[in-house]
Amino acid sequence: MKKPNLFIVGAPKAGTTSLYRYLQTHSNIFLSEVKEPHFFNTDTNNEKSLEGLETYLELFKNAKNEKYLGEASTHYLMSDVAAKNIKELSKEAKIIIMLRKPSDLIYSAYYQNIFNGTEDAKTLEEALSIENNRDKNDKISHAETFHLIYSRFVCYKKYIENYYKVFGKENVLIIFFKDFKTDTEKEYNRVLNFLSLEKEAKVSFKQYNSSKKIRSILVRSLLNNPSKTLVLFVNAIFPKYIRKKIVKFIKNKNTNYINKDLISPKTEKMLIKKYSKEVEKLEQFLTVDLSHWKS
Repeated sequence: MKKPNLFIVGAPKAGTTSLYRYLQTHSNIFLSEVKEPHFFNTDTNNEKSLEGLETYLELFKNAKNEKYLGEASTHYLMSDVAAKNIKELSKEAKIIIMLRKPSDLIYSAYYQNIFNGTEDAKTLEEALSIENNRDKNDKISHAETFHLIYSRFVCYKKYIENYYKVFGKENVLIIFFKDFKTDTEKEYNRVLNFLSLEKEAKVSFKQYNSSKKIRSILVRSLLNNPSKTLVLFVNAIFPKYIRKKIVKFIKNKNTNYINKDLISPKTEKMLIKKYSKEVEKLEQFLTVDLSHWKS
């Protein structure tokens, strides 16, 4: 079976969806229809992993003769085992890591969890204050708990060091979200150069994965926690691929795309101070100037 050799591993809320969509347009790249299979991060998201390697590799069965087959699972970056697991399957894999200013990323991640229905803290400040106790909450799944401990998202130096060690620095590309947003075409071309691919027809650099708001909490609850009777009924009538399309359709209809409120100066100042040491570690490790993350 065909194996992937290109992975966008995170970070979440840092432009990975947009890059994934742009790369899908290239004739020498095949990306799985399921953007985030989350197969290799068995230590952080094992409740949602696909059932077995064969099922995972089916995501790439429609690939032809493309040079790269890939996917984009944003929590591979934070996983202690994903890099090693990927390496065991794909020794020559290319890794792309996208990084965002910690204060912006955590603010966006909080509101994404509000949208998903997994975050019940009324404010980001409250969410951060109870981080250390969330692993002890039996009402929240292991996968959800990991997503709710926001400080884990921005230990960038530790995560990059892990991927450098496993794959070699020459096989890992770092993209900063601000650069990607300011000059998308330039950063996209950097990716093609990293992959030794030629530029093709001009890509439409539209924005993906904008801020969202739920229309109906009831509909979301039914999708996230359907009754056993409903599951049995739907499974008996529709094949799996039709069920997925129905769920996707309902989710889209239950979503409003909005302009998220800007982070308040007070909250941003608090986040910048809280994660200043992580930023300094990354600056020294990559020998880059991240002064724009400090104000």
